[in-house]
Order: sequence, then C-alpha cells, then structure tokens
Amino acid sequence: MQMSWVSAVLMTLFGAAAAPLPPDVRHAIEKDYVAEGRETRYVDGSVDLNGDGRNELLVHVVGSTACGTGGCPTLVFSPAGAGYRLVGAIGLTHPPIAVSPQRSNGWRNLVVRVGGGGAKADDVELAFDGKTYPANPTAAAKGITPGNGDSEVVIAPFASFDDTRTLTEGDVPAVAVPIEKPVPVTATNGPSFDCAKATLAVEKAICLSPELGALDRELATTFEDTVRNAAAAQQARQRTAQKVWLGKRNDCGSAADAPVCLREAYRRRLVDLQIQSGRIEAPTPHAYRCKGYEKQPFLAAFYPATDPPAVMLTWGERRALAFVAPSGSGARYAADDVDFWEHEGEITVKWSDTALSCSAL
Repeated sequence: MQMSWVSAVLMTLFGAAAAPLPPDVRHAIEKDYVAEGRETRYVDGSVDLNGDGRNELLVHVVGSTACGTGGCPTLVFSPAGAGYRLVGAIGLTHPPIAVSPQRSNGWRNLVVRVGGGGAKADDVELAFDGKTYPANPTAAAKGITPGNGDSEVVIAPFASFDDTRTLTEGDVPAVAVPIEKPVPVTATNGPSFDCAKATLAVEKAICLSPELGALDRELATTFEDTVRNAAAAQQARQRTAQKVWLGKRNDCGSAADAPVCLREAYRRRLVDLQIQSGRIEAPTPHAYRCKGYEKQPFLAAFYPATDPPAVMLTWGERRALAFVAPSGSGARYAADDVDFWEHEGEITVKWSDTALSCSAL
C-alpha cells in the first residue's frame, strides 16, 4: 500500500497536534498505559474521519507499559460534546499511521504498519464497523480491499523516543508519584533476609516496601530452585552470577529513585532465572543473516509475556538476555553490552565492540 511521504513530512511540520492532550484523553491513557516508575509518551495527530467537520484525535502511545514486541497501541478519539470519547484502541502498531480515501460505515479507513517480534512489517487497512476500529490489526485487515491512491499520513515515523511527548508536557499538571511509607514487616510481606540486621541503604528500602519485600522473597525462592535443579558446574556459575547481580542491585542505593531502580532490577533477574530454569517455555527463535557473517546465524527468541518483555540473543558462542527499551519505531531491547533494534524485518545490533546489520532468513 502506497503512502505519500510528502504528506508525512507536512504532517510532521504542520499537522501534528501542538497543544497538550485534552484532560479526558490524557486520563484515558493514564488509566490503561501508565505505571509507576515507567515513562509513557506519545505522538498525536488530527484528521476528520467521519466528515462532520470536526477532527478526530489519533494518539500513538509508546513506552514499556504500553508496547509489546509487535508494536504500540494507536488510540482514536472522537469529539463528544465538550470532550472526547474513545472509538478505537488498535494494538501493536507502528508509524506511519495514515487514513485511506476509502470509507467504511461513513468513516475513513485507517492504514497502520504492523510487524515486529520477528514478523515482516507491512501496511494494513482497517475498516470502521459502525462502532469502532478493530483492536487486532493483523487479523482484522484480512479481506479489506485497500483504497486507491495515496493515503494521508497523520502520524509520521519518528527517529527516537526523545522525539515523542510526555503526558505532562505543556500546561497539563504532572501526576504525583506516591511516596512509599514504612509498613510493619511480617513473615508474609517481608524480604528473605532479617530486616533487623539490614545495614545497606537498599536493604532498608526493601524492608520499607511490601512489594519489594515480596519480590525479594520470590527471587530467593526462584534462585534456590534454579540452583537445586542445575548440574554441579552450573550451580557454581549461578551463584557467581547471583553475586554479580547483588552488586548491581546494591548500586540502586545511590539512584535518584531507589524503589523504582530496585523494582526493575528484581523483575529482570526473575525473568532471567525463570528462562534459565525452564519455568518459561522457550519459544522458537527467529534467525537472521548478518552482513559479513553470513555463515554464523544470529538468533533471537522473543518473550513478549514476561515482565518486562525480553529477548534471548544468540550469536556464535555469545549469548545475552536483553529487555525491552524505549524506541521511536520498531522493537528495541537492551542489556549491559548489547543493543538490539528490529524494524521492518531488519535488525541492527551493537554487541560490545561489534556492530551487525542483519536480515531475517
């Protein structure tokens, strides 16, 4: 399906909504796509979809809370009285987001890009069914005859996460982040260690938070189970890896927001252990051929359901678990020495001092 990239540039320069999001639109996004400690951003544009002379508002939400390996949600809001109502929540999309000349039930069809998680990128056309646009763009696009002529781009692709906008830009007040208060430590909500003997700043922070205490207990149990079921050589490696992780966890004591840093550290370590121990079934990896390394396939096994979403990367003897990271377009995962970015069936990887450019096999 052909889109007008001239239109994309014009929309980026002149057509994108410049004002902060209306309060009811912002609240709708916060309700479903905002989590404490995770930044949610967006890009938006406006166009008259139903021919009533008033523009609908299209909002593409980005951030780890909203997005998966296959993309991010695009929301469609229509004017209703003095505010807006949600008429469509289309999951797993990528810019460009466009409108087709063709109409369904009086509303212009939408054209969205789908792909990611190893799937080939493609532009699909979505019809309005009289009440809403479909939530699953890949399945709903089947059987839709694309409109003739160029589509009009409403939300153009963007280069990086920094090119998007925060939910608190402009005159919209920031959302207050609740401060965790001390709570009594009990056998059920406390961590795996004795809080009476806590000396490190991170240990004291964990003891003050039931959520962090529960994560610490879960991690301790998962770690011991993993070691118990591993071969002797693997047990030693696991204990060494745990010591390394504890050092990184303790660095959260100097972070600007220690609870957020700790929460992310625990969640990522839990995913790592669950994958290594086989608690999470290993998916079939996607294979890529890299320029200059054609005889050595690059493998990526995606875990979209973990929290946070992860990918196991394998290239020769190298192996790394990376986690979803902010991305302007496509799917991006990062680890300490790896940056993996997938876009439209192509991947770029920076692994230590090696840069790779690969295509799906």
